Amino acid sequence: MKTHPFGRTSFSRDSFPDELRDLSVWPSVDVSALGEADRTRFLSRRRAIELYIENPQVPLADINVATGIDPKTVYRLIDRCLTTHSDGRIYGMRAAIPYARLKQYERMHMFNSDNQLHGRGLAGAFSLLLQKQPVLEKLLRRYIKQRSRHHGKARRAHKALARIHKAFLEKCRAVGIGPHEYPFSQAMAGLRSLAAYLQKTESRALIPIHDDPMPEGTHFDPPLVP
Repeated sequence: MKTHPFGRTSFSRDSFPDELRDLSVWPSVDVSALGEADRTRFLSRRRAIELYIENPQVPLADINVATGIDPKTVYRLIDRCLTTHSDGRIYGMRAAIPYARLKQYERMHMFNSDNQLHGRGLAGAFSLLLQKQPVLEKLLRRYIKQRSRHHGKARRAHKALARIHKAFLEKCRAVGIGPHEYPFSQAMAGLRSLAAYLQKTESRALIPIHDDPMPEGTHFDPPLVP
């Protein structure tokens, strides 16, 4: 059975990770920015990807009949969908754009990126980042253990969030994430996603990680937007 690589792991069609199977968090495409011919090809490819991932019981032969996309192309598209884009996210549905027009589309799309700059539509980017860089998640879980010691103290919690965000960005730089990649490519540098992650993870009462406590740090300076 065909397997697809993602980071250091690989999986088959039947064992797609849930966080990747949720196509609503994938980077999407503004079809209005595509020409008529490219839009038609894109929609066929997107439908083939949706059938492949969301309906693993549908045979590839049936996908070919429904969309006109042959199995070899479906495999190639899926692998490309999971490839890391220069913005730090996976290609997602952008991989379904006819390749010859991809760069042109990206240039056009840059002029309509207000939602992206304000962190909208990136619900899955943060979790994918943690998957690709486990050291970042380990860092956050250390801080979660520390935050629990001051539970209920709003002022300390606010300062802790700022400190964690600063340390998180420093670790992102340390592992080689560039200034034009996620989270630095976002106006708030992933702050909202980080806060949501901390709240969600703390509510699950994770087993404490017995590592040395992280240093307190100093003052928090808001990240500069590249």
